[in-house]
Amino acid sequence: MAAMLILLAIGSLSGTWLLSGIVPAMIYYGLKILNPTIFLLPLVL
Repeated sequence: MAAMLILLAIGSLSGTWLLSGIVPAMIYYGLKILNPTIFLLPLVL
C-alpha cells in the first residue's frame, strides 16, 4: 500500500511539473549546459 502512495505522489508531482513547464525548462537549460566539450570528459572517464 505504501508503494502505491509513493507512485501516486511521484506521478502527480511529475504531471504538475510537466503542466507548469518545469520539465521542458530543465531540458532546455540542461542541453545548453551539456555541450559536447563538457560532456566528452565524463564520457571518457
